[in-house]
Amino acid sequence: MFLGFNPSQLVAGTDAVTMISDTLTWLGVGPALYVPPTQAVIRHTSVRAALANTAVVINAFVVGTASAPTLSYRAHDGSAYLDVTMTQIRPGVWQATIPADVVTTNDVDYIISVDEAVDPFSKSLPHVIAVPLHF
Repeated sequence: MFLGFNPSQLVAGTDAVTMISDTLTWLGVGPALYVPPTQAVIRHTSVRAALANTAVVINAFVVGTASAPTLSYRAHDGSAYLDVTMTQIRPGVWQATIPADVVTTNDVDYIISVDEAVDPFSKSLPHVIAVPLHF
């Protein structure tokens, strides 16, 4: 079983279903065996870079809670974090924006949290968005 593939390799929708089914079976998750988490779980792909003075949209996938996650952000210079409640854009998908005036060449730190879950795993080790001097 090959666990990596390019979606452009798929010819039909049933191919995607087969690939996902085979992968889940290989991982030990068979039909009707999935158990939803009982605690909040955050999945998020880090934003690594942005242009100065450009707002940055942050998306997160959250399961295991009905609570809205919080996006905490600050300039990388160590200023205090500002908190904003993320908006649900569809079930399990949340979004918030870091304003353009925060996105400077000082770089930007951010953290997503909900209930006891934090992404990344500690407020002392935030995600960092690099903002280059020039492009």
